[in-house]
Amino acid sequence: MERNEQDSIKAAILATAARLFREKGVQGASIGDIADAVDISKGTVYYYFKAKSDIVAAVADRHMGAISDVMFDWVNSLDRSCGKESVLALFDTLVGEAVDAKLHCALLAYSACSGELAQLLNARYREWRIMLEVGSLKMASPVSERVRSLSDTFFVLVDGYMLQNNAGVPGRARQQIELLTERI
Repeated sequence: MERNEQDSIKAAILATAARLFREKGVQGASIGDIADAVDISKGTVYYYFKAKSDIVAAVADRHMGAISDVMFDWVNSLDRSCGKESVLALFDTLVGEAVDAKLHCALLAYSACSGELAQLLNARYREWRIMLEVGSLKMASPVSERVRSLSDTFFVLVDGYMLQNNAGVPGRARQQIELLTERI
């Protein structure tokens, strides 16, 4: 089997797993479900991934990498003229179509029973908080200090908004972000 074909099969497994995690939750999607949806045998899935936890970790890593990319783009777009509207724009990007909110929620839910995934998420959240703080240093001084002090709260509101939105519960996270940024 050629390297391109192997990469293609592995990519199909991960894309399909992500879709099934979105639809059924991580616990609701089995290796058999993934294999059937890709139209390969379970043995082929196990050829590429030793266990379902390896698939979950790979899907989570790709998903979290996409969020990191959004954060890097945001940091790179900032300068001293940026203010609270930049923080609101980041919030809107993270809860908008740039991030797969359903997959994010499925991974968050699964992390409650998976120490390995919880560790991965904790590491990424630390990275994102640092990126938010670094970005804030590029902003004007009073804005910078306030944004840094809100970095933990910011991501709680992002996750809360995604969870409520996906559950069909009208949330107030956007209004809370606006209130917080008004104090900036």
